[in-house]
Amino acid sequence: SPQYPWGMFAYGNRTLMDLIEERRPLSETRIREILRIMNRPRLHTAAAMDGHLAKTLASLRDKEASCDLKISRFIEENFRRRYLFNAVNHPTHHVFNELADQIVARLGYKGRRHTALNPLGSTQVPISPCLIRHHRLTFFKGEPRYRAQWSRRKVTHDEYLRKYIEVLSADDLAR
Repeated sequence: SPQYPWGMFAYGNRTLMDLIEERRPLSETRIREILRIMNRPRLHTAAAMDGHLAKTLASLRDKEASCDLKISRFIEENFRRRYLFNAVNHPTHHVFNELADQIVARLGYKGRRHTALNPLGSTQVPISPCLIRHHRLTFFKGEPRYRAQWSRRKVTHDEYLRKYIEVLSADDLAR
């Protein structure tokens, strides 16, 4: 649709899509079951979550090895207390501000140049509750809410997943 050139959900959720596929046809009972599973404290193993984090940071360090600007240390030191990414490869203003500070410092200027601008958009992909708990993310105050391109208000993790399920179900019916 022209309103959503990359789709209503720009990034797929493989775990959710697999659960939907396993539970067809979808009833309200099955949807509630999917939501319960997606909210499990141990949806992913600690080893898998730690391994993914380590692999991601190692990959970033490799990519920035020949660069003048480095961001991996900033991410590693701040990802628990600051919302650094709205989606995969979509950093927030915190990351851009850090890079701007590094550029200004390399040019020999003092001071910080900060903005709240998010040049890559503000739509957010919800973070799995098990990741929030496991990595002890502290930047949420109260129940996490996210900006979704299809809603005028911020939505909860479950509201986002419900809409995702609804859209996938509608796509199936249209085929």
